[in-house]
Amino acid sequence: MSNNLNRLRYLDALRGVAVLLVMMVHSTELSNTSSFPLMVANFISSGVFGVQLFFIISAFTLFYTLSIEKKTKTDFYLRRFFRIAPAYYVAILFYSFYSGYWGSGTLLNFAFLHGFAPKSINSIVPGGWSIGIEMFFYLMVPFLFKYINTLNKSILFLSFSFLFKAFCFYLLKLPMLSDIAADGSFIYFWFPNQLPIFAIGFILYFYVQNGSVELKHIYKNLCVLLGMILFVIFTKNPLFSNHIIVAAVFALLIAILAKLDRETWVENKIFLFIGKVSYSAYLCQYGVIFLLRDLHLINIFTNSYANFIYNFTLFAIATLLIAYFFYLIIEKPFQKIGRKLIHSLKLTPLH
Repeated sequence: MSNNLNRLRYLDALRGVAVLLVMMVHSTELSNTSSFPLMVANFISSGVFGVQLFFIISAFTLFYTLSIEKKTKTDFYLRRFFRIAPAYYVAILFYSFYSGYWGSGTLLNFAFLHGFAPKSINSIVPGGWSIGIEMFFYLMVPFLFKYINTLNKSILFLSFSFLFKAFCFYLLKLPMLSDIAADGSFIYFWFPNQLPIFAIGFILYFYVQNGSVELKHIYKNLCVLLGMILFVIFTKNPLFSNHIIVAAVFALLIAILAKLDRETWVENKIFLFIGKVSYSAYLCQYGVIFLLRDLHLINIFTNSYANFIYNFTLFAIATLLIAYFFYLIIEKPFQKIGRKLIHSLKLTPLH
């Protein structure tokens, strides 16, 4: 096992970067950015790819955790459930009370099945689509870990994920699925479209695990990837869509961080703190948006740039403060309950 895997603080910090990216794009709901130059507007909107950064980190860390800790499948699933479900359930209740909506979508969210329902995938908890995708991914991880145990196999799995995505997109051409095919948001959110991102995370894990891979090879791959980006831009190939290309760029940048023997600027106390509360921040952010709107605390300047900077700063600080409180009273206690339950069951190893 490479020593690079023993220093994972950069991944914790990158969770902080990921949630800040997501918050940046969502903060546009507080500000009028229509007058911004296209380059600035595109940079802000690129924050949506923070979710893909979360997915890559998740795939990487889960394989890493399973490689060093002997767990049963039950142990794994219980840990994941108590890590994700309690905070998400509180978020479901909050947003349902706030909106006054109590329907089938609420039940699907509680069961984490909303990722398969076009009308419910993102209808209760804003951004909750990614939680549904993540939970379905968790179901697969112990089985994938058993069979994907080399770099070559992880690359084969990436190839399979593209074939699976292409097959699913082909099915959408059937007349009976025309309504689903017309729902662009669902098509972007759904699992087949996100599966290659997790596959890239697996490749990243084996890349970093292999201590013989040098930085110069990573830089070469980055150049190849830039060529692919140009290809996608000019051909508009739907199979290699933007979120997949950006995810590959993220993975190569993470690989570079992993190969550095020293701590980088990313691994600072601020990003590490934000990374610790990133899940709570992700769930709380729209509640803060609603609060700032209701209290009329936004858009106090006449200049649109000043407003955006002020709104985003206020939004980020308020979200992180509430997220830290949420982390202390919901996340940590329920994770502790999960660990106690696992210990009481005296589960046997997964491998």
